[in-house]
Amino acid sequence: MNVNTVKIYEGKLNNSRTTFTEAVGKEIHKLRKERSMTGKELAILVNVSQQQISRYECGVCNLTVDTLIIILNVLNVPLTDFFNQVFLRAFETEKKLCVKYHNVFTSVNQSEALKKQLETFGRYNQSNLWG
Repeated sequence: MNVNTVKIYEGKLNNSRTTFTEAVGKEIHKLRKERSMTGKELAILVNVSQQQISRYECGVCNLTVDTLIIILNVLNVPLTDFFNQVFLRAFETEKKLCVKYHNVFTSVNQSEALKKQLETFGRYNQSNLWG
């Protein structure tokens, strides 16, 4: 691999990281607000600072798997439901990227259900995205 190829690959990888990190943060923010919970209240339950919760929600900081599981437990949200919503949120802004990674978010059976859900919302063109 030459230097230019590496830079292009790193740029694409960073874009996917940013897209998913932001989608995770926005989904946590939405769930917290739906439960009428402040950032400070969530922070206390998760044992981090309110500023750290804000960083997660803004997509500035990556979450560890441990912290994400604790947050989802506090918010009483199943992991699969959470990531389905993260996928849909990311899909709204980065369709091609999400199609590339859709198998990570869903099983084969869930993937079919997700396709139908996306079709219902008019969010994809089957011939272009799913092949």
